[in-house]
This record gives sequence, structure tokens and C-alpha cells, in this order.
Amino acid sequence: MEADRKLSLTWIKNEVGSANDVRTLRAIHDQMPDMALAWQKQGMHSTEIHSSINCWHDTLIGRVIELVLADMEQAGWGTPPSPFCWLLLGSGGRREQTLQPDQDNALLYLGGSAAEQDEVKLYFKSLAERVVTRLAEIGYPYCPGFVMATNPRWNLSLQNWQEQIQSYTDVPNWDHTRFLMMAADIRAVFGDPDLPRQFRGWLIEHLRCQPFVHWQVASHGLQQSVPLDFRGRFLVDKWGEHAGEFHLKDTYLQLVNCVRLWSIANGIEAVATLSRIQELHQRCIWEPVTADGIANAFLVLMGHRLWSNYVPTNRLSDADKTELANAIKRIRALQKLTAKKFRKPE
Repeated sequence: MEADRKLSLTWIKNEVGSANDVRTLRAIHDQMPDMALAWQKQGMHSTEIHSSINCWHDTLIGRVIELVLADMEQAGWGTPPSPFCWLLLGSGGRREQTLQPDQDNALLYLGGSAAEQDEVKLYFKSLAERVVTRLAEIGYPYCPGFVMATNPRWNLSLQNWQEQIQSYTDVPNWDHTRFLMMAADIRAVFGDPDLPRQFRGWLIEHLRCQPFVHWQVASHGLQQSVPLDFRGRFLVDKWGEHAGEFHLKDTYLQLVNCVRLWSIANGIEAVATLSRIQELHQRCIWEPVTADGIANAFLVLMGHRLWSNYVPTNRLSDADKTELANAIKRIRALQKLTAKKFRKPE
């Protein structure tokens, strides 16, 4: 009974909620792989494991922010000078994180009067620095691409966020387009729930009306190869640490990128990939056979990706190889369909 209790998400939330220091939170974080294996042995489906793992991440991040806010108040910073929310991007925003993600986060705040702007900005700069540092200490590595709230690009007032997005679409080079796609995956994990809803509604409507950006994303996606040769054999690394394996994350992201583009081009505000696919089907944008095929491909990839971003082909059964190969073929077909749909505007 005690072992079963410790396998429950409720028990994990209670443990995180009562933790008051980095060491305790780090210990809870580091239990995640063993817990996932235990859930798998219990017969839990990989989609359920993913959902539980993402809830676990959210709970840890939320507790870190609570503790930092308390520390700042005690240190004389007072309470937050403006409504704000802590945002996750990438797989965190889509609730698709695996066991050991790095940080991809941002901060959105309402702002203040002209006289208060410097003070408000300084507070949220300090908050971001403390939270990002604390997250690294409990097991979330810094983002190598610096997509974190400590980067001024990702720590802005609502008005500044909107102005920045507008500037990206005004000059849609590839870097700006890439930032726009990152912003399209934001999800609030802590703070005022109205701010992200307001911003997200504006953002998706703005991106819906950007055909040049749509074409850029579709064209770039078509240039990305999938790990299958023309005979349907897996293309694996030939040397190094991952010899005999292929990189699953790149393949997964090609699917995610296509689904995101179809969604924002049709004004869909959903963030999770499966939710986006479902809405594309419900709105009759995709035929049932297309939606079902892409959803199945996504689930196949996620089932393998939970444990590692690399797949050793020599450990796969013939059935698993066939299932993965079919999933990758569907992704390649989706890339072509996407490029055909979103052509360069005249």
C-alpha cells in the first residue's frame, strides 16, 4: 500500500508542496526516471506517463517560483508590482516534455505606469534570474539557446511582447520566424491566468494573417530530411556514442512544426500537438484519415521518445521497426502536403 501511494501523482504533488529547499526539490526531481519505469511496470500507457511527467514538471516549477517570491519579499523586494505569469515554451508549452528537459521559459507581465516601468522591469528581471538559477539547481539545465526568462527577449510586458511580435512579422527573416513559432507554443505554468489568454488570442490572430511566415515555415520543413532512405531503411549514426541509432527528436519536431503551422494558419489556439490535430479534424481542415494517421505517428514517436531521443534499431522488434517506419513515412507525407498548401505569396 505504501509503495502504491508513493507511485501516485497526488503523493508527488504533496511532497513538492511541502518542500522548502533546493536539496529536497532536487531529490524529488531525480526520482522521475525510476517513477516512470514503475508506472510502466504497472501497465500505465505511455501517454498517461507523459501526462504525469509533465504535471510533475509543472508542480516543481510552480513550487520554485513560490519559494523565490517568498525569498524576494523577505529580502525587501515586496510583492510583484504587476500581474504576471511564468511561461513554458517548446515541449513544456505543449505538455510534451520527457524525463530530463532543459529550460525553455519566458515571463509576461502587465506592466505599470510610465513612472513605474523601470521598477517593474527590475523586479521581473531579478525574479527571472532567481527562478532560472533555482531551476538549474534542482535539475533543469540552462537552455543552450538562451531561451529563458533571463534573456530580455523573453521577459517583457504585454505591450512590449506585442510590439516585439509585430517587429518580427514586419521583418520576417528566418530567425524572427523561428522566434514566432516558439512564441506560438507558450503556456502559463504559474501566475495570472488572464494575461496569457489575452496575449495568446492576440498572437494567434496576428500569426494567422502572415502568409509569408507560413510559407517560410513550410519551405524550411520540406528541406528537413527524415531518417529513412528510399528503400525504407533507417538512417542511423555510423560513428560515435550513438552509432547504430537514429535521432528521434528531430523527426518528432518535424511533425510538431507542421501541425503547429496548420493550426496557427487556421486560428487554432490549442497548444498541445494532439489537441491541435483534433481541432484540425473537427473543423474539417484535415480528413479523418490524415488526422488519424498523424495522431498515430505522433503517439508512436512519443512512446519511444519518453526514454531517449535516440532509438537503437538493433533493439527494436520487427513490429516496432515497421510501426516506426510507417510513422516516419506519414511525417514525410505531411511535410509535402504542408509545402503544397502554404506556397510563397505573390
